[in-house]
Amino acid sequence: MDRLNADLLPGERLLWSGSPKRIPLLAKADVILVPAVLFFGLAVFFGVRNGFSLFLWLVLVLVAVAFFARPALRYAALRTVSYGITDRRVVVWTRGKQSASRYLKDLGPPYVRENPDGTGTVGFNLGRKDIGPVTGLEDSLAAVGLEPKHPELLNIEHPTVVRDLIASAQREAR
Repeated sequence: MDRLNADLLPGERLLWSGSPKRIPLLAKADVILVPAVLFFGLAVFFGVRNGFSLFLWLVLVLVAVAFFARPALRYAALRTVSYGITDRRVVVWTRGKQSASRYLKDLGPPYVRENPDGTGTVGFNLGRKDIGPVTGLEDSLAAVGLEPKHPELLNIEHPTVVRDLIASAQREAR
């Protein structure tokens, strides 16, 4: 909490802080892993039957590492993330350092995607004209290593309470 307060702007109050409580190894964006596993399973099966060359085995191993490294890297990164909601901003800290910050007045209305275990993700619509949450673009940007335009508070406890806190702080900030 002291480290989080040290990054606040003068006069800014920390309303909530938290971190992901559930860090899944696989996400919806990893659906490509299913056909990849089937492909590699068939490649190994037929490779054993027909005697693959060393070069083809090396290519298969490199492609498999590329597919399976992404979820592992995401898991490792999320273990070091913490979030903060202030009366002015949404702040994301990674490895104890502020890595992203957005002013509440610049964010669209918050939304919640709940998980069956009670945790959930709080995200932000792109603007007032948007009807539903925009997640495809955000997932695509995050998949290629670019930061999404709006922060998401992934897999936090009591996401509806946090969403309501953000909405209240947005009303006061405008």
